[in-house]
Amino acid sequence: MKTLHTGRLLLRAFAETDAEDIYAWASDKRVTKFLSFKPHESIAETKQALDGWISESADEDNYIWAIEFNGRVIGKIHTNYVSRRHKRCEIGCHIGYDYWNMGLVSEALRCVLDYFFNQDIFNRVETIYEPENPASGRVMEKCGMQCEGTLRQFFLCRDNTYADALLYAILKEDFK
Repeated sequence: MKTLHTGRLLLRAFAETDAEDIYAWASDKRVTKFLSFKPHESIAETKQALDGWISESADEDNYIWAIEFNGRVIGKIHTNYVSRRHKRCEIGCHIGYDYWNMGLVSEALRCVLDYFFNQDIFNRVETIYEPENPASGRVMEKCGMQCEGTLRQFFLCRDNTYADALLYAILKEDFK
């Protein structure tokens, strides 16, 4: 996997030495509120998740980057549901609470979109998020993604209720 750089960020492969940095945000219920995993309860749980991310990144269909800022791993940006045949993927990202509202997620996402489109890896990149998380929508719009609709009762939440999802996407021809 290629290491990417922005003005403030390093997007790189995860390493076993990242566990403490990851635990700092993966154990925070504010960060995990809209994610598929519960807050980590121990560093051992974080190390197990980290081992999975490192293993998954060995597969050429997975793109999993640690988001490093000022020498600390503050988040993750990754693909889901990659289709090589159709040249599309879903992307997800999250960062620690202390780094919210600094433009860092938008910066990381723009960098990854630039890489995917300029290297002709994908023609379409999409993402989904819960409407109750409007900050995610603002990030997508800043990066040129367009809302394509609502997926009703798309997520089964941790409390066994269902939540809608908003689908945003961008095409290679629309990326600037």
